[in-house]
Amino acid sequence: RLPPRLSPMALRAFLNENHRLLSFASGTVGAFALIVIGTRQATHDDIVKQEERTTAMEQRIRDDSIAMEQRMIAMEQKLSQTMSMIFGFSQEIMDQKLETHKQEERSRLR
Repeated sequence: RLPPRLSPMALRAFLNENHRLLSFASGTVGAFALIVIGTRQATHDDIVKQEERTTAMEQRIRDDSIAMEQRMIAMEQKLSQTMSMIFGFSQEIMDQKLETHKQEERSRLR
């Protein structure tokens, strides 16, 4: 307890009597402040690491999406080439049938 009137002598006496208590209190407050600061820094570091992992995951997803789109484009191109080949073969067959039919007609007319 503080004395009712705080003269310089009374203050000095109070501080001398309560030196250990004040040292402990200031040490405790300092330690608590360090714990709070350390915890806040650790939390901040965890948040930064999580953001980095999230960013890396998002980049992998984007890369995978781009790669999948490129594979789809390549498959569409192969399908288009295959369809063109099939159409070409079909056209050749139809042309041959038409030529055969014309030859048969000519042979019959002779």
